[in-house]
Order: sequence, then structure tokens, then C-alpha cells
Amino acid sequence: MIGYAPQFQHKDWIDGVDTVQAGGSNGFNERFHALESEFALIASAIASAETEITNAENTPPAVGMTVVVGISNGASIPVPTGFQASETKFFAFVKTYSVDLATAGTNIGFSVFSSDTGQVTVLTDAPSTGGVASAQIIYATAVAIAKRGGW
Repeated sequence: MIGYAPQFQHKDWIDGVDTVQAGGSNGFNERFHALESEFALIASAIASAETEITNAENTPPAVGMTVVVGISNGASIPVPTGFQASETKFFAFVKTYSVDLATAGTNIGFSVFSSDTGQVTVLTDAPSTGGVASAQIIYATAVAIAKRGGW
């Protein structure tokens, strides 16, 4: 915990009443040593704050993310830096889809997904037309989201 509570309070001297001297409980020496102690408390509070700030700066993030804009079948989504695969969830979805069909109105299908290990799978259901398969090209976008300690 970072904190500072003032300990020193100056007691005003009164002209003609207080005899100002170096020694004694009300002397310059005692009061200046009390100020030194006060400054030590302030320095300790500042050092504690610096330590906490440094710890916060050096603490790895609790959440990480990797985005792969273009990924194809069989490729693996990278785990976010500083995280384990076991702390990560992987997702893949269609980025681009291109098909060349010889016959208009032909139904086509595809699936894009990722495994729990981050491997992307792109499945196409390209029908053949007159013995010639239609050409399909599918690229995916992939995301890996990690949370410290896992989900």
C-alpha cells in the first residue's frame, strides 16, 4: 500500500516568550531532525509508488490477441505472445470467397473453422459440371484470443 501521513507539525515560537536555542525539545536541532524524519517518510512513499508503477509496467497483460488477415487451409493461427495454447481460443471465418461455375444457379458450399489447437480448416463442396470441377478459392481471417489462466 502506498501512503503518506504527515508526522511533523511546526509549533510556532512566540516572540519574547520562547527562547530559541539549538538544544532541547523545542530547539532548532530537534525540529530540524523531525523535518528530516518527515522527508524520509515522503521519500519512502515515493519509492513505494515507483515500485508499484514498475511492477504494473512489467506485469504481462491478462488478455492477448492475434489476428491473421489472410490464412488458408491447414495453416495454424499463432498463439498470442506471452500466452500458452491452453489459454487460447481460436476462431476462423471467411475473408474472401471466389467461385467459377460453368452453370449459373448451381449450389455450392463451404465451411471454415479452426480446431482447439489453432489449425484452420477450409472445406469446399464444389460440384462438378459436365465432369469438370468448379474452381473455388477461399481465404479466411483468423483470430486467437488468450486470457491469462485460461477460459
